[in-house]
Amino acid sequence: MVAALGGRPADPAAQAIWGAAAVAIERYRQRHEVDGPGHPLVGKSATTRQQEDREALVTVIEQAVEWINTAERGVLAQEQGTEVGACAELVVE
Repeated sequence: MVAALGGRPADPAAQAIWGAAAVAIERYRQRHEVDGPGHPLVGKSATTRQQEDREALVTVIEQAVEWINTAERGVLAQEQGTEVGACAELVVE
């Protein structure tokens, strides 16, 4: 998780976003049997489904990191956290 998202943030809004993204990463890893330490997206995608899930997860991670950084600066609106949760759910369907 830390390789993709950075350390768990101190800001409560950022923690919620970090947590939602961490769940999406873990579900991706379980679904596609990605194990071992390091970044969750290491290696090639074996199937079309895995490639689609990988692309969706990249979007979740990038948006989460952006929102976490914004939250850490104290300018995150509450509705953005909800959007990350919804985006993270797309990855785990």
